Amino acid sequence: VFAATKYQNYGIFAATVVLTFGMTCVPTSLLNKLNMSYIFIQFGMLLALIIALAAGTPPELKNSASFVFSDFQNTGYWTSNGWSFMLSFLTPVWVVSGFESSATIAEEASNAAKAVPFAMLSSLVTAAVTGWAVIITIAFCMGTDVISIVTSPLGQPLAQIAFNSLGKNGSIALLVFLWVSSICNCSILMVAASRETFAFARGMSNSPPHTMNTC
Repeated sequence: VFAATKYQNYGIFAATVVLTFGMTCVPTSLLNKLNMSYIFIQFGMLLALIIALAAGTPPELKNSASFVFSDFQNTGYWTSNGWSFMLSFLTPVWVVSGFESSATIAEEASNAAKAVPFAMLSSLVTAAVTGWAVIITIAFCMGTDVISIVTSPLGQPLAQIAFNSLGKNGSIALLVFLWVSSICNCSILMVAASRETFAFARGMSNSPPHTMNTC
């Protein structure tokens, strides 16, 4: 099994940052069209993941509804199952943690009174529905050996699940599609972060000195 070194991992990280940065260095009119196309790529990736796992997973790896919805395994170091369950929400919480960022750039939006609340609510609902669909699909198609998935030599539980369900070629194709989708998503996030930073900086520059918070 191929095991990437820390230098190879950092090289991939650096190349991804440079690629993402390059994807945002285009005219605004083109950037708007690209961001819209990235949304459809994201939904295509979700459908590809759900359909591929649901159709390609062998019967012996498909789990029952009782396992998916009632089985609980504490694979961490916490003795309290309740506390371990609460900590498990730390991993996916970032998906919905930035929904309020649209409020910080409301000044740059047309018809902000309607567009901003719609953006906040629709992002939450979309993330909840699509995220739930993906998680449920993975849970039904991952098998029951959770420890082997978490401690996989591949280093990525999802990569191991895809390999078990789709084989080498199928898992590589799915993960490449997932990587492309992730790059597109990072591009959207970089544009949003830059605009949000500009909005904060503009707000601070227009505020009286005694009202600025230096924290």
